[in-house]
Amino acid sequence: MRITPQKLHNWAREVARQIARQEDVLTVYLVGSLLSNAPLLGETTDVDLVCIWNQRPPFPHELQQPRPGILIDLRHYPREAFEPARRVRTDPWLGPEVFVARTLYDPRHFFDRVQATVRSHFHDPEVALHRAAHLLAQSREAWMRLPTLQETVLFVDGVLDIVFRSAHVPATLRGYTLPPRRFLWALNTLSRIFGHTDWMAAVLQLLGAPQAPLEAWGQWLALWERDFDRALATQPVRHPVLHPGRKHYYLAGIQALLQGETPAFALFPFLWTWTQAAARLTQEQREDWHAVIHTLGLDRRDPVTEALDQWLDGMENFLEAWAQEHGLEVPLAL
Repeated sequence: MRITPQKLHNWAREVARQIARQEDVLTVYLVGSLLSNAPLLGETTDVDLVCIWNQRPPFPHELQQPRPGILIDLRHYPREAFEPARRVRTDPWLGPEVFVARTLYDPRHFFDRVQATVRSHFHDPEVALHRAAHLLAQSREAWMRLPTLQETVLFVDGVLDIVFRSAHVPATLRGYTLPPRRFLWALNTLSRIFGHTDWMAAVLQLLGAPQAPLEAWGQWLALWERDFDRALATQPVRHPVLHPGRKHYYLAGIQALLQGETPAFALFPFLWTWTQAAARLTQEQREDWHAVIHTLGLDRRDPVTEALDQWLDGMENFLEAWAQEHGLEVPLAL
């Protein structure tokens, strides 16, 4: 069956209609890759839908799989997460999402009012700086906690989270977020927009790209598949990453990136998902994951922590320069 954007949009509308039958649902809106010009990666994609409930929703997250490689990714929020709407405007994750969202169901116009408020002054430098400074402060706090993470799997997971979160400092100044599967590809585009091609060199070095020869990936992906399957047996179906439908979705995306102009762009989704899986396994079952992490150098705590420190310093300098250019000062809390 050939997948087209029109078919994906049809699936999204049908799911929205099904959800709307529940009387406590206020709004259903569409976000994510389906709003872009190229929603497919490796012939797979997910349709990102957000449901707002008048009261507390029954669960925060669920996945549906209408066909292999195509996922309906549903997130559920209570209305209080969007009130007051002016607070959403400064949220570095929810704000950009609401700004670009396409409404599929909103009979009481709750989301119309929220979106109108969020879009008002969203790109004002003061508002953008608030989002960016918040992310940078969170990243620095997470960096300071790294020495307390004794297990290697928790340390690596912390490193990946800091890289992902701090890379959103410039992204949120532009008013958008970076998709995890295409994270390094999107960061590369962002670095060119801001004239900071050094960002890519720093992140790829930190992730161990120079130690990731193309010929090693066949064996690495076989080990990744095995550990993903092992982790699936330990997790509830509603886990946002470790879900049966996610395996092909991530694997196909990683393989597509490996066949692109810059194979190293596959490193982030590969490491991020494998580390999520490894965290659910026993020490003995993590041996192959740890061997690859050792090859990439991510278990060398002091050099990695120092490299992250330099990366965050660079982001702080960047944000200070951006703020000065717009006649602002970065909040002292940073």
